[in-house]
Amino acid sequence: MRNKNKFNVVSKPLPTTRKEQLKESLRYRFFDYCFVSIYIFIFLAPALIWYVYAYYTFFTDEINIYSYLITYGVLIPLIIIFGLGISGGLYFFKKMYYGEGSIVHKDFFIGIRKNLKEFIFIYLFLGIIYFLIHVGAGFIEYSSLNGYVKIICLGGMYAVFIIIFALCLIIQGQCLFYNVTFIQSISNAIKFFIGDFLRIIGITLITLVPFFLFDLVPLMMFQIGVVIVCLVFYFGFTCSISVLYFMYLFDKTINIKQYKEIYKKGLAKNESETD
Repeated sequence: MRNKNKFNVVSKPLPTTRKEQLKESLRYRFFDYCFVSIYIFIFLAPALIWYVYAYYTFFTDEINIYSYLITYGVLIPLIIIFGLGISGGLYFFKKMYYGEGSIVHKDFFIGIRKNLKEFIFIYLFLGIIYFLIHVGAGFIEYSSLNGYVKIICLGGMYAVFIIIFALCLIIQGQCLFYNVTFIQSISNAIKFFIGDFLRIIGITLITLVPFFLFDLVPLMMFQIGVVIVCLVFYFGFTCSISVLYFMYLFDKTINIKQYKEIYKKGLAKNESETD
């Protein structure tokens, strides 16, 4: 007679790379991406509502530099609110990829509470930079500069913003995983940026694509499409690949020497890696 209480459990092997983790999470936890995107969109909503209101209020008739000052000045604190939503999404995916029993509806808000101060400061800084970029763009637009010179100047300003955003991306990654001082995080971010330039720029551009599309393509139906994609999936996706990139970067530079207990955490490791 067979013992009814005896059964075989087939445990699923852990993935061996961060890319495999991404594939598995998309396959088995796709709806978590959707929930994270929805939560982050809620935190973005105040900024989006203000932007749409300001656009149809200040940018319809006579546009001047004050339109830019008011629109992007008010956006600064609203960008901070959006940043808090990002902190929740990043924390959830950190727990998920570390195999720590993550639940979106719980861990998203725990992440906000844990990283509140750091992300307020990071997104305050980004909000100010975003404000300066657009006010600068306003001055350039109404200047007497040659058309080609204007394009070069605007391109240079956006390039500077991309670099600054990339550095802030690395800083928030450090805040997510370690207790670091402000000076340490900046110093490390510069080193990481120089040492892994192409990957960091790639992650940055993937993150910023919907914002650039929304900002630079003034077609209402297109912008609505961008918003819908972000709402249902894209915000979660960018948080996911950002966390996986942080794990990859920190494993090969920091964890392998200083924090072996989290080196390749969540991945299958061979015996030499666990010694």
